[in-house]
Amino acid sequence: MHLAKWKTESTSSNDNIDDTKLTVKYERDPFGNVTRRGCGRAFGHHRESMTVYDDEGVFPDQHINAL
Repeated sequence: MHLAKWKTESTSSNDNIDDTKLTVKYERDPFGNVTRRGCGRAFGHHRESMTVYDDEGVFPDQHINAL
């Protein structure tokens, strides 16, 4: 299975306060399904999960939370 590079989106308040900043990263398979996602805050809190799809990329086979 080929995994794409991480793509990153970040959002924060208008005041650029670190406490309100959240960074979200996601990875897609060749079918465009989001297969891996992670998010983190400025103070080190981080969550990551993964979804494995069938060979045709239609149905999820398993979901792994809190990697």
